[in-house]
Amino acid sequence: MEENKLVHVYTVMGPLQGEMIRAFLESKGITVMVSEESVGRAYGIQTGAMGEAQVYVPEAQAAEAREILAAMERGEYILPDDAPGDEQPGDEDKEA
Repeated sequence: MEENKLVHVYTVMGPLQGEMIRAFLESKGITVMVSEESVGRAYGIQTGAMGEAQVYVPEAQAAEAREILAAMERGEYILPDDAPGDEQPGDEDKEA
């Protein structure tokens, strides 16, 4: 096995979703590379094959990344509406 071999673990629509998945996996300690079709990016296409972003991780981290992504899809990372730290500007006025 190549030490730095990257393997595909996820596909999303558009560069924004790709970057969100990158940030999420990196927050879990996974090294990530996002690749997208250059024509799609040049023309702003975010649907279909030209709008896809492919998420790659090192082969040694692939199983862990897939487990994290599966848990994400099951909703295990969704915070409740009253989660601390989710306050918005002006929320303190609503409580009074």
